Amino acid sequence: MVVRTIGRIAFAWCTAVVAITSLAAQDPPSAPEDASTRPRYMLFLFEVEPGTLSEQQKFLLYNSIVSVAAVATDAVVLLESPEIDVPPTQTERERLAQSINADSWLHVIVSGGFEDLVVEVETFDLLRERTVSREIVRPGFVIDYRMLAVGLWEPIETTLQTEYQRIVPATVLTVEALPGSEVRGLPAGPHRVDDSGRVAVSLPVSSAYRFVVDLSGHYREQREIFVGIDPITLSVGQFLKPRFGVDVRITGLQFFGARFWYYPIPARVFVRAGLTTQAFGFFPIDNSRQLLQQRGSQLSEFSIDGGAYITRPERLLRFYAGAGGYLRFVHPSLTGVKLERDASNGGALAVIVGGEFSSSRELRFFLEYAPAYIFADDPRRFLNLSFASSSNAARNDVPGFIAAGGGLFDLRNVSIGARWDF
Repeated sequence: MVVRTIGRIAFAWCTAVVAITSLAAQDPPSAPEDASTRPRYMLFLFEVEPGTLSEQQKFLLYNSIVSVAAVATDAVVLLESPEIDVPPTQTERERLAQSINADSWLHVIVSGGFEDLVVEVETFDLLRERTVSREIVRPGFVIDYRMLAVGLWEPIETTLQTEYQRIVPATVLTVEALPGSEVRGLPAGPHRVDDSGRVAVSLPVSSAYRFVVDLSGHYREQREIFVGIDPITLSVGQFLKPRFGVDVRITGLQFFGARFWYYPIPARVFVRAGLTTQAFGFFPIDNSRQLLQQRGSQLSEFSIDGGAYITRPERLLRFYAGAGGYLRFVHPSLTGVKLERDASNGGALAVIVGGEFSSSRELRFFLEYAPAYIFADDPRRFLNLSFASSSNAARNDVPGFIAAGGGLFDLRNVSIGARWDF
């Protein structure tokens, strides 16, 4: 009994020495024969089903696997985990590996005890972003200490030898874009796309970059990449900044209209002209019998305004501001169009604030607020004529209108709509 115990202790000590010596010999690694390549750095993760192994058995099993994996190939340097517990999720394991500059991991899960040993082995390659192998080692018989050193871990050796090779520490990113485009944010840049529509950049393996592709007259495009061991070809779609646009909208949340946009400075400054009609629309404030009128007031507004964006053209959510005005016309017939004078002096001034969102470059959805000052010598008459069906008009307190001096403020002028740029 004493001899057996001494033998086990001696075996454990020898196994530990072999494992520690193997790791020490490879970390730091010796200079490679080919200076243009480097070994793979593999994080070793080891976990045991609770209550299945004694501390001595865990120690022996751990060092037995380490000693085999560490000398399986000179293309892999095995790194012990700095944490006792194995992170439960892949994201956390990736974070742990990257914290010690490992580019892969060897994850071993032990269950069943020495009486019915089951060892699940997984290797994951961060540079290729995939699981390289999954193996189950199950001897099918009771394991004793001598069995740990006689080829039990051959599947691990085979995987490391066949699936992991020394790598060139750089790969090539090829960006396909319009000739003349400038690529900024990559090493040794900026890089210019030549007449072939391509530019190639050498990048270090296991690195991440955010770069932009810029070309005069086009939207700036931004991309993010993670550089693995395989060459990357990235095609960047580029869009011209628009010169023109057309929108349709519901203004005042009542009346339908359309506008034409012109961009003197594409995607930065705009001027617009449009028409909104009250010939039909929604009339909730007028207490009408029908919410959607087939025939409304024979009144339309011709607007002209301009403004500028206050956020960058590349943003999908953009904000803008401007100012302008509109003229009110009555048209009882196609030939009887004239400036409206009964209720107002024909026009109004407005300030504009708005926002727009787009998941593409051409079609945009917008929300706009344009409070206006309407010129009207008699605000009460304006309200009475404009809201003949409203009981509030007689009291001069129609919601959203405030009389002031020679006119009144219209504070309810909100528009929603969609615009197509070209």
